[in-house]
Amino acid sequence: MPAEPASAELSARPLRRVTQSILWSPENEASGIYGNCLQAAIASALDMELEAVPNFAAFTWWDPAARLWLRGQGRDWRMVPPPVPQQRSIVVGPSPRPTGLHAVVGEAGGIVWDPHPDRTGLTAIRHSYVLERWPVPGVSSGCVICGSAA
Repeated sequence: MPAEPASAELSARPLRRVTQSILWSPENEASGIYGNCLQAAIASALDMELEAVPNFAAFTWWDPAARLWLRGQGRDWRMVPPPVPQQRSIVVGPSPRPTGLHAVVGEAGGIVWDPHPDRTGLTAIRHSYVLERWPVPGVSSGCVICGSAA
């Protein structure tokens, strides 16, 4: 798969620094309101307004929902293990706050933007989602839910 040229095209675009507008709290979680770091990280990486990206944390099946939305934008993502890749990506790991996992933007092997207002980043990297163009010519796209060939 020619991932580098497709990813390099995105990395050449500006990085919009979008701050998340919903922070995790026990009260919010009890009310079914989830933080929107992933929404803000995707908006930042794709140079979009926050409101143009759904808050995928509100979805039970957030990964297929995100991939379906990304495909509507002519994008997709693939999960890769640490370290942070060279290509623009969404990096996921534990937060220094007691909130569980957090999403930030990675590029060039490091974290380039933390959408949380305190900008403290991650304490470790669990994995990254490399953002790529979709569809990739000559590669079967498969089902967004199960991955089986189309």
